[in-house]
Amino acid sequence: MRDTPFAAWISVSGRRLILRTPLQPDGHPGPIETAATHVLADDFAFGASSSLYIATHPEQTVFRLDAAGNRTTVAGPKQGAVGTTACAFGRAPGDENVLYVTTDGGLVAPYEGAVQEAKLLRLEVGEVGWPLIEQA
Repeated sequence: MRDTPFAAWISVSGRRLILRTPLQPDGHPGPIETAATHVLADDFAFGASSSLYIATHPEQTVFRLDAAGNRTTVAGPKQGAVGTTACAFGRAPGDENVLYVTTDGGLVAPYEGAVQEAKLLRLEVGEVGWPLIEQA
C-alpha cells in the first residue's frame, strides 16, 4: 500500500474510503488516489509491513488491512473493542509490537443495546509500528 516515500493518508468514513495523496518535494499534495474501499475507518496506524491497523468505531472492531488488501480482525467486542476510536503503536522498549486502541464503550453505537465503559486496549499485533519521522 505504501509506494511513495511521503504521502498523506485520509479516511473518509461517510464514503467508506481510505485515500492517499503523495506529497511532492515542495510539500504540495499530488493527485488523490483510492487506497481502500468498503472500509469504515475512524482512525488507523501503520505497521512496519505497510499494513494498516484500523479502528472501525461503530463496527466494534480493529482489523488489519495488508498491502494485498486482505483483512484480518485483530479485536472485536469480546476483546473489549466496543466503539474503537483511535489507535497508535507503542514506542517504549518492549512495547513496540503493541497497538494501543481507545474506545468510547459504544456511546454512539451501543453494543447489544448497552453502553460500556470507555477503555484503552493493549493489543499485541506481532509487528512494530512504522517508524515516525523525526523533525530536524
